[in-house]
Amino acid sequence: MSAGWVFFGLGAVPMLLLTLAVLYAQFTIQCSIRIASKTHCPQCGSMLGRTAVLAAKDRYSSSISEWMKQNPGLRVRLEAPEWEIECPTCGVTVSFFPVANRTSETAKLTQKASPVIGD
Repeated sequence: MSAGWVFFGLGAVPMLLLTLAVLYAQFTIQCSIRIASKTHCPQCGSMLGRTAVLAAKDRYSSSISEWMKQNPGLRVRLEAPEWEIECPTCGVTVSFFPVANRTSETAKLTQKASPVIGD
């Protein structure tokens, strides 16, 4: 075996591992989205749905991005991301933890405030 093949192999292994790690991360995110979208609202019982889950995931990502812009150079370790999914039927906010693929045992049930018309 020539030295060229050995160096090629040494360079290819980290690239292969990196590719596998990215694919695994994408797979787990898609799995979490699928599980969260099939989760039922604890108040009205309807499924939360993919649209509501993706909106919650995007809100979480943008809040982290905004925090990082406001605190440049500061590094933080996020232990458990939390997607606050709004039920499209009744408006209740359900906390979903994608790391564990479950809602919190004591889900935050917060109703949107309805505007008061004509006091």
